[in-house]
Amino acid sequence: MNKLIKSLIPVIVCCILGLIFYLLLSIAFGANDTKVNKSGDSDAKQAISQRVKQKKNIKLVALGDSLTQGVGDPTNKGGYVHLIKEKLKKNKNVNVSTENFGKAGDRSDQILARLKESKNMQQQLKRADVIVLTVGGNDLMQTLQKNFTSLSSKEFTKVMASAEKVYTNKLNMLLK
Repeated sequence: MNKLIKSLIPVIVCCILGLIFYLLLSIAFGANDTKVNKSGDSDAKQAISQRVKQKKNIKLVALGDSLTQGVGDPTNKGGYVHLIKEKLKKNKNVNVSTENFGKAGDRSDQILARLKESKNMQQQLKRADVIVLTVGGNDLMQTLQKNFTSLSSKEFTKVMASAEKVYTNKLNMLLK
């Protein structure tokens, strides 16, 4: 049984990362333009769209992990941050400047620590018209690496539930 579980780790991780990447590309390429966004908050989406329409220059600030940094982008243009920038320029007819604080490998606690330490990052976020955040994949990887092979499925479920609570608290701190 443990051999089966060990062999499924890469598959599960790839599926989760693939889903995250797919969702980011869907957002960047506008697959959800005419729909309510995933959280059901269409009012916030409309407010952002209205704010963008009223401005000629938009400041986009990105914070997060390797996806934010653009790791894996075959064009080396900055990954999904670049895609969002280009979409805003094209569809909203505005100039877009970006500041990318993505760092490969960062977990939520590391992103939060960088944010607390960097006055520049804090200032850029305050000036931003649009903020994008990618976080959580490395938190999940850390939990899987520490616990997956040594626990029964019942114990693993408990560990994952506990990790989810910790992650949710860190995410809430980042969003403040």
